[in-house]
This record gives sequence, structure tokens and C-alpha cells, in this order.
Amino acid sequence: MKKQIELIDAQLMEEFMCIFSLGLLESIKSGAIDTLRAEQWLFSPVTAYSIKKLGYSKAFKTALELASETEAASRCSDYEQGLVYNKKLFLDILNSIEKNRFNNELLLTGIIE
Repeated sequence: MKKQIELIDAQLMEEFMCIFSLGLLESIKSGAIDTLRAEQWLFSPVTAYSIKKLGYSKAFKTALELASETEAASRCSDYEQGLVYNKKLFLDILNSIEKNRFNNELLLTGIIE
């Protein structure tokens, strides 16, 4: 069974991706998932390279590029600092996005049939 969920506006994708990225980083930090699982979801070099052609901001592309190195960085002594830094990058992007355009609307379609 395939479920397709869509955002009501293409500009919401960067906001969604930041929220998802923050969730992945928090999941790694808490031990709920490992870095390899995060790479399967989003934080892979292939994904980081692929989004370069899409309409994301330079800041988001940079943040995802750094996050895609999380697995390799897991063997470094300043690994925890790297996770904190990545979270800050995604939070800064998320805080810069205007959120008042869709006041009381659901932002995703396809969740409820």
C-alpha cells in the first residue's frame, strides 16, 4: 500500500525538511536511532547532492550537507558538538521562515482519506 502525502504549498517543503531534520538529530542524540538509520531517512551525501538542483535556500543546502556527514563524524571526539551545531543551523533556518501564511489550515494533504 502506498500513501502519498503532499504539502499544500511548495514553499512549505523547506520548513517541513527542517522540522524533519531536527527530529532526526534529536533521535540520534537520544539514541532512538543511529546515524546509519538517519542516513537512510535523509542524512546521506546522495540526498545532499540531489537537493542542490532544487529550490532550497543556500543555508538549508549547507545544513543538510553537514548533516549528511553525521555518520562519519560519529567517530570524532567533538561529535556531540557537531549535533548541537547542526541543530542550530536547522533551527536558524526554521526561525527565519514566515509561518503566518496559512493560519488555520492543515499543511499536509493525503493524511486523512
